Amino acid sequence: MGSAHTIAFIDMNSESSAIVAGTGVGGYADGVTGLSAQFDSPTGVFFDGKRSVLYIADTQNNRIRQLTVPSANYILTIAGNGGSTSTDSSAPLSAQVSAPYHLAMALNSGNLYWTEYTSRYVRKMVLPSGAVSTIAGTGGSSHTDSTTGASAEFEYPAGLTLAGGETTLY
Repeated sequence: MGSAHTIAFIDMNSESSAIVAGTGVGGYADGVTGLSAQFDSPTGVFFDGKRSVLYIADTQNNRIRQLTVPSANYILTIAGNGGSTSTDSSAPLSAQVSAPYHLAMALNSGNLYWTEYTSRYVRKMVLPSGAVSTIAGTGGSSHTDSTTGASAEFEYPAGLTLAGGETTLY
């Protein structure tokens, strides 16, 4: 992950590492196998519960992408069209995703969540339908504490995790 524009793994037993996706050159190549794919500053990754799909926050491409593993190593955009604003949509490739940063998944429901660093939102994608919606944030940055997510304000939200039986998002 990061400025090398690649996705790598580390085998914790052998302490060896390898690149599994990305050419190392910033850009956008989709619908290809892992080492032919291009990313632009991927910052967050999250495995599904079966460890068969790795979700990737492709930050500067303004997209959420998936890598099917271990056999296919196929890269596919699942949300975002490259636009730099944040818009909701029931069609995930019509939704605009702005600088996605960190990912979390509710394994019970399959919902995927991410922070949008520069637009200051927390977003949700319902899987498998793909509907993308904003669940928290106004886009403002005054650090407003609120009783509802829709009126909360964040300053560059980065980290994200689920707790409480996957009912609380931090």
